[in-house]
Amino acid sequence: MIKMRLNNRAKLKCLDNVRKFLVSTITRQCSRSMNKSATYVVREDEEANSPSFLNLTSAFQNLDRKVEEGFRHLDERINERMDKLETRLADMERQIPDEIWS
Repeated sequence: MIKMRLNNRAKLKCLDNVRKFLVSTITRQCSRSMNKSATYVVREDEEANSPSFLNLTSAFQNLDRKVEEGFRHLDERINERMDKLETRLADMERQIPDEIWS
């Protein structure tokens, strides 16, 4: 393992790259989940044989609620993972001998 001194800018850049990766990964997962939900709502309407405007409005409201819940969950997961990464980074910095920092 190569040990090097990371300044605050490099640390922030690293954490920002991790955050972007987590956002894209979790967003894809939420998107897949929302697509499944939308398909389920349409099938439910087809089974009821009543594709009315009211049912469609209700379906969009349900989907909108699920999107909001998904993004709220996404935000919570990102914050949790960022906290863990920051803690790990701080732990790793403490393990590096002082001679390397000078």
